[in-house]
Amino acid sequence: GLWTQVTSGPVVSADIDNPSPCILTQPFTLAAGTYAVALRHVGVAPAFTDGTGSNETWFNNDITLHAGAVSNGLFAGALHQPRVFNGAFHYTLGGMPLPIAVSSDYGRGCNNVQGTFYENFPVQAWVSTLDLDNTTVRLVPNARGGYTVTKAAGAAIVPPGVPPIPLGDDTISIEYTPFMFPYPGGVTNNLWVCSNGFIGFEPFSEADFLPTTGKMLSQGARLMPAWMDFNPGAIGSGKVHYEIDPTNTFVTITWNNVWQYGSLGFMPSRFQVVLRSNGEIEMRYGLVYCEGASCIVGYTPGNGNLGMPGTAVDLSAPASFATGFQRGLVLHVDQRPVLGSTLTFRTDNIPANAIISTNMIGLGAVMPGFDLTALGAPGCSQYVIADNNTLLFGSGSQSTTLGPLPTDPVWIGLPFFNQSASLVPGANALGVLTSNGNRLVIGGI
Repeated sequence: GLWTQVTSGPVVSADIDNPSPCILTQPFTLAAGTYAVALRHVGVAPAFTDGTGSNETWFNNDITLHAGAVSNGLFAGALHQPRVFNGAFHYTLGGMPLPIAVSSDYGRGCNNVQGTFYENFPVQAWVSTLDLDNTTVRLVPNARGGYTVTKAAGAAIVPPGVPPIPLGDDTISIEYTPFMFPYPGGVTNNLWVCSNGFIGFEPFSEADFLPTTGKMLSQGARLMPAWMDFNPGAIGSGKVHYEIDPTNTFVTITWNNVWQYGSLGFMPSRFQVVLRSNGEIEMRYGLVYCEGASCIVGYTPGNGNLGMPGTAVDLSAPASFATGFQRGLVLHVDQRPVLGSTLTFRTDNIPANAIISTNMIGLGAVMPGFDLTALGAPGCSQYVIADNNTLLFGSGSQSTTLGPLPTDPVWIGLPFFNQSASLVPGANALGVLTSNGNRLVIGGI
């Protein structure tokens, strides 16, 4: 609903790896700013390159392009990312910009607690196994919304008592749990079990064999007992087994002597994950080989990780540690401010003990934000000079509306700003939490 088609053009495919010119029937002009661009292919298939972290941005003095993702349907279906568009955009400078209505967030809410912890085992020559071999790592949910993580010697790996699930090289199988499994960020009774040593708690369409911290943070919530390149589809390799306990209180996933990709059976890895209905997790390790390959072990709520970096840890250290997970106030505007439209401002993650909340709207912004640390609200910022306040009662998600906006084109280009805040005793010394800011510019389309 936020997208507007601005132009189109005819194209005839020039075959694979050859440019296919498309002259737009109506050129368009973009004013200085940041835009999301969607290119729809009708009757032809797009070409793209996998993103590597170093090939996803291009820039010159005029423009910066960030790739990207691809889907098989128009704003529908799974997103495959990162993907880099194989093509070129031709442009000139000047012209009258399109009167595009803009809604964009800036800054972020305070009191966020990110939930990612991980150990990254980099590619090393002559290092054949993890230093977690023959240990058990336990993840116990705590009051902070995260896990208390401990490591113990020994791993009571239970031999699988069921046939393997149909996983080959770089594949995913969706498995069902007989209970709703809670994890930092949500609950699920579906598990996306990947041959490459991770378990997704949200939909995963790609069985990625190359672990990176960037993909770990940007994709869905997942547990990574040993995210690396395995191939249970190799002839002679062990398999992956999924077993529901007869009590329906826990499930067990076992990588049972699975070969590392290309190892020809010299490096069979054996490890096991137990997920209990109360949210507790055990990762039990026999020998896990990672000769010449990278491996990531840990947990992430993913989905951007609240805009924060994850926490790198040493899981082989004897000391336990605790993580947390908490979303701060988030302000969403579900529409763009097109002439005549009505806007809905939605504030999410209002704490249950909030006395009252407010949505503030004004014609002035505070950029990059006034730090409220000195007033007793560390990490919180004021982003708006408020001209109007709307009170919000209740917790969770609360909304307020504005509109309909005027229809006179004279309003095109007018910017205004909004932010939410909650009065929450004990949240900090000031007792106030703030959301991100939102900038809106009225437009004709």
